[in-house]
Amino acid sequence: MHLDIHKKSMYQLQQEAPRPKRIICPREVSSTCFSFCSIE
Repeated sequence: MHLDIHKKSMYQLQQEAPRPKRIICPREVSSTCFSFCSIE
């Protein structure tokens, strides 16, 4: 349950905030890069 709420919050933050330039990764690594950059 907490994980779902966390994902929702992350999704909302990602939508509201401008996309950082450092999130430029191959599609294969996009999920990992997204998680890593989001945690930072």
